[in-house]
Amino acid sequence: MAGTKIKITTSGKEYKPRTADLLAVIFKDDPVIRYMLSSLTAPQRQAYIQDYFHVLLKAAMLNDAIFQEADNFSSMAVWIKPGKKVVNYANIIQSGFIQTLFKLGFGGVKRMLVDFVSVSDAIKARQLKQKGIEKYYYLFFVGTVEESQGRGLAKVLIRKWQERSAEEGDFPIWLEATTPKSRDVYVKCGFEVLEEMTLGIGTHNADGDFEKGGEGVKLWAMLWQPSSKNASDL
Repeated sequence: MAGTKIKITTSGKEYKPRTADLLAVIFKDDPVIRYMLSSLTAPQRQAYIQDYFHVLLKAAMLNDAIFQEADNFSSMAVWIKPGKKVVNYANIIQSGFIQTLFKLGFGGVKRMLVDFVSVSDAIKARQLKQKGIEKYYYLFFVGTVEESQGRGLAKVLIRKWQERSAEEGDFPIWLEATTPKSRDVYVKCGFEVLEEMTLGIGTHNADGDFEKGGEGVKLWAMLWQPSSKNASDL
């Protein structure tokens, strides 16, 4: 991509619909998404996943998320600002999150709010406290459409945000990688793997589907700090 200028833009709610539609396609086979939606049959999951992403991104939008895109939505990222959360009590009804919980049933609620959110939040709280970090950006989603994969667009978006984070006040960036491939991309962008977590041990396989005695779905809690590696060095 040397010598190629990639146009990057950011917005708020205006970008939410298109971003949700595209991310639903990009993440349709993501192990963690499959795990979250494993109460549904495969046809039900494919029919519902677009609505699911619209709910997730509406919740983020209501909490003032920033939507970033590269090369006319060939790649997109959703950023949660320091001090904000994806979902809170103020937006849980407005975002449609309640309907999602009913759709997925008790098991789906447990997978989302107990197995994932409570575990990841505990890891985050522990790691950030150890490092003395109080405010940080959270990379909620980043993904590239299939026909543009391999161009390094996700890395371009992340690097751009690393520059912004450093300029705004040396804010670190937190994320959870959901595949070894994405984890390795983040490592190349200067992120450090802090902890590995596994969801659904004994109930799900590595792809996120129900399987008795399954190994579970792995995620990696990762952190980038401005002092650890500058985006210009990548």
